[in-house]
Amino acid sequence: MSTLAQPDLLSTARDLASILRANAQRSDRDGRLPAESVTAMRDAGLFRLYVPRSLGGLQVDPVTHARIQEELSRHDSAAGWMLQASASSAWWCSRLPTETAQEIYADPDTTLAVSFPFPFEGEAVDGGLRLSGQRPFASNVSDASWIWVTSLTMVNGEPVLVDGAPMVRAAFFPASDAKIVKTWDTLGMRGTDSNDVSVEDLFVPERRTFRIGIDHTPGPFYDDPLYRVPAMVCVGSYAPAVALGMARDAIDEFVALAQGKTPFASSTTLRERATAQAKLGRADGLLRSARTTSTTGSRGRGNRPYPGRNSPWSSGPRCCWHPCRPLRRPRRRSTSCTRRQAPAPSPPSAAGWSSTSATPTCYVNRASSPKAALKRSVRSSSACRRTWASSPSEASTLTSPGLPSLQDKGWATLSTQARGTTSPDWGRQTRRENRR
Repeated sequence: MSTLAQPDLLSTARDLASILRANAQRSDRDGRLPAESVTAMRDAGLFRLYVPRSLGGLQVDPVTHARIQEELSRHDSAAGWMLQASASSAWWCSRLPTETAQEIYADPDTTLAVSFPFPFEGEAVDGGLRLSGQRPFASNVSDASWIWVTSLTMVNGEPVLVDGAPMVRAAFFPASDAKIVKTWDTLGMRGTDSNDVSVEDLFVPERRTFRIGIDHTPGPFYDDPLYRVPAMVCVGSYAPAVALGMARDAIDEFVALAQGKTPFASSTTLRERATAQAKLGRADGLLRSARTTSTTGSRGRGNRPYPGRNSPWSSGPRCCWHPCRPLRRPRRRSTSCTRRQAPAPSPPSAAGWSSTSATPTCYVNRASSPKAALKRSVRSSSACRRTWASSPSEASTLTSPGLPSLQDKGWATLSTQARGTTSPDWGRQTRRENRR
C-alpha cells in the first residue's frame, strides 16, 4: 500500500485552518460549505486522497487520510465530513468498470456525493436500471459533480434474490440528472449539506453500476492493496476521524477558557483547580486512546493487502498472561510471571476448549468457562500463574523459582473432561502468602 509523505499532507491540511475557521459559522448558517472552503480544499488536492495515481490522484493509505480528516474537522466539522463523503466514494469507484472510472475522473478533483443507507427500488431493464424516488443523507450534494446511490434490483415489482438475500447495486450518475430537495435542517452538523436526492424515471446504464457485497477484482487503475481491503476496514478508518477532530477542538477551547475563567464562589481560576486538571487529563487520555484504537485497526504491516491486526486465531505468538490474544504488553506487569510463547490455539468449539491432546490446554485458576477465563485479568501479585501448558505437570515447570508448584495449588483445566473438577482456589492462598 502506497503512502505519501505524511508530514507534507498534514501541513497542507493545517494551512487551511484559517480559511475553514473563518467560514465555519457561515457553513452552519447556510447549511453547506462556503465556496471559499471548497475551493481551498480542492486546490490542496484533498479530494484526490483515495483516487489512484494512475488517474491523477494521491492514493494515500487509510491512516494518513484519517489524520488529514481529523485535522480539518478541528476547524470545521462540515469540512471533515465533506472530505470523507467524497474520498470514500473515490475508494468505492474501484469496483466500477475501467471506462466508467475514466469517465468520472477525467477531472481528478471531481467530488462525489452518496446516498447509501436507504436503497432505491430500481427496475431492471435492458442494459441497466431505471430509478425513481427520493432518498436522504446525500452529504455534499450541492457541490458534487457525480452522485451515487444504492438500489435493489427489481423485476416485476419483486426484488431479485441471490442466496436468499436481495441483490443490491450501486448506481452512478451526473449530479445534473438529479434534483436536490432541501430537507437538512438540524441542530448539529448543519454545514454537511446532507439533503435528499430525487430522481424520476432515470436510466442508469449497467456500466455505471456494480454489485455490492461480493468479492471483486479491481481494474488496472486500482492495482494497489488499498482497494482490496474489506469495506468496513476503510469505513472504520475515516468514520471516527470527524468526531476525534471535534473532540480535540473542544479540549483546546476548554484549555483556552480555563486560563482566565474564575468559577462562581471561587477565588481561583479553572486552571488552578485540581478537579478541572484531573478531568481535562482524563478527557485528553480518552481522546488519545480512541485515536490509537481507530488507527491501529487500519495500520498495515509492510505491503500486506489487509491493513489490520492479525486475527485472534492467527499463527502469531501468544503470551502466558493471556490465553487467547496476540503477544502485547500487559496492563500490569507481574514481577515474577515467567512469560512463555507457545503455539497459537485452535478456535474454541461450541462446547468449550478442544480436548484433543494436540491442542494446548489453558490452565486457569478455577475458571468455570472459556468466557470466564478471558475475563480474568492479570493481577500485580508476584504469583502470576496464567500460562499456556499442555499438562498440569508442564504448567508447574513454568512458574518462577521459589514459588509453590501449580499442581500443589490445584489447577483446573478448561477441557471437557476436567471442567467439572473441583480444586482449591490456590490463587487466593498464594496472594495471602505473598502479603505475609
